[in-house]
Amino acid sequence: MEFVVFQIKTGGTVHMVCRSKERGEEALKDLQEKSGSSNIHLHLVDMSRPKAIKEFVEKFRSNGTPLNVLINNAGVLMSGDKRTLTEDGLETTFATNSLGVHILTSGLIPVLENSEDPRVIIITSGGMLVQKLDLSDLQFEKMTKFDGTMAYSQTKRQEVIMTAMYAKQYPKVHFSTCHPGWADTAGMIYINNE
Repeated sequence: MEFVVFQIKTGGTVHMVCRSKERGEEALKDLQEKSGSSNIHLHLVDMSRPKAIKEFVEKFRSNGTPLNVLINNAGVLMSGDKRTLTEDGLETTFATNSLGVHILTSGLIPVLENSEDPRVIIITSGGMLVQKLDLSDLQFEKMTKFDGTMAYSQTKRQEVIMTAMYAKQYPKVHFSTCHPGWADTAGMIYINNE
């Protein structure tokens, strides 16, 4: 958050893509207060909905808005053992953490490539350390029993691999991925209770 506030204070413009209107508006207000700037824009997009992401990308691109840095921090961890599908029939964890990130990132590459020193940062999770990439079951249909924590970890592993692939495919853009550190979230509590 401090990095974003610093960027705003030094003249940067921030576009936040949030699913929740309430939480997005709360974050917007917080950033405006901390930065003293109104140069922050809120866009409501459900990252588990490919059509919504594509519509946002098309609108953003058609507006001619410049983009220097894209930070992908969307993520969902479905607790428990119930495999949940989105309205589009996609497994929710994969749709949000992998497919949504891919659609947003690949859709905004042309905008990034027109910027000076463009960067993409994909926030992953230490959970990916417990998973090897498994391309045979991207939507977790073959699991004997769905495990939300393992699905989350697998999608976070996918993000790391996607980042490396983007770096090769789009050399004009610098790609990074990072694990932000351990946080006391419901996911951590779930992992620690096993």
